Amino acid sequence: MKKSLLLASVACLFAVNAQAADIAPYVSAKAKFAGIKAERKQTSPFPDKAKLSDSVFGYNLAAGAGIKMEEGVLRLELEYAQNDDAEKTIAGEKAKFESYAVFANAYFDFNTNSAFRPYVGIGFGGSKVKFGNKSENEFAYNYNVGVSYLMNDNAALDLGYRFASYANFEEEITGPGTYQKIEYKAHANEIMLGVRFSF
Repeated sequence: MKKSLLLASVACLFAVNAQAADIAPYVSAKAKFAGIKAERKQTSPFPDKAKLSDSVFGYNLAAGAGIKMEEGVLRLELEYAQNDDAEKTIAGEKAKFESYAVFANAYFDFNTNSAFRPYVGIGFGGSKVKFGNKSENEFAYNYNVGVSYLMNDNAALDLGYRFASYANFEEEITGPGTYQKIEYKAHANEIMLGVRFSF
């Protein structure tokens, strides 16, 4: 009986070690080129719209873990994303849009039996955005496609595209004889290039 318990304990220990070996923590850094589109639209008391479109640079930093499977690798990560300010001069006045975000992302890297691994991903989180003088904390999301190139067992190059929604909210301004309803929206199409290190 004691031998059986000992053998079972050893077997469980080996199973846990095997599972742990299939989980690889990693860190990543990416530079990006983002096409940002931000819009402020007043719907009441009369329609009025201001759009801002600009191409800026930015970066993403992330830490996560990859879970190895037969079909590929499931990656779960926490990411900080920042873009340079988007700016535009409208009617002689400079309009500015600022954005920062934290995402919880999930990716799946498909096993191709080669150094190239295409992937798809999705992420949800929160953003800090500023439309001119209007600052807001908002829900944000993204979805991704891309490809990784495995340089060795611990390093990979990453090239990807991402659509990221940074803001979509409404504001109502009321006062004596005053009522305004304003909608704010902002998203970005991002091309990202970076490196990922696992350990």
